[in-house]
Amino acid sequence: MKVSLMAFLQKIDLVFHTVRYMTWRQWRYRIIRTLEKAIGSNKLEKYRAAISVQPVMCPDSLPIADINAAEQVLQNQFYLLADQEVIFDDKVDWNLSGQAYRLPCFRLNSFGYLQALSDAFCFTGEKKYLDKGFGLMQDWWNANGYKT
Repeated sequence: MKVSLMAFLQKIDLVFHTVRYMTWRQWRYRIIRTLEKAIGSNKLEKYRAAISVQPVMCPDSLPIADINAAEQVLQNQFYLLADQEVIFDDKVDWNLSGQAYRLPCFRLNSFGYLQALSDAFCFTGEKKYLDKGFGLMQDWWNANGYKT
């Protein structure tokens, strides 16, 4: 399958604008998921030790509060500011329609909560945290005009 230069450049633009502010933990999370998607999760199992899914910097223990934060993200509950919680029933409203103050919208779109999901996956090994994180990123791409 031949890919046009324009399509290739658009894909690079999509990736750049998505990941340029990601932390090392978010990068690790994305790499693992991309590998899993490319070679299949069954084939990836035998390579897990080689790619260090549980890296040296993985926490030996996580406070219950961190696991709870990841669980809340699984339920579409986001704490964007110290005193402001936003809950979505089904789809995330990435523009936070009806909000006069734009900082919560910025915080929602900056994906800071991916770190809680990454830590929870690293500590528990439960794939639901990875699935939710990548589901949120795909939903954001689709909501902002990028088709995955």
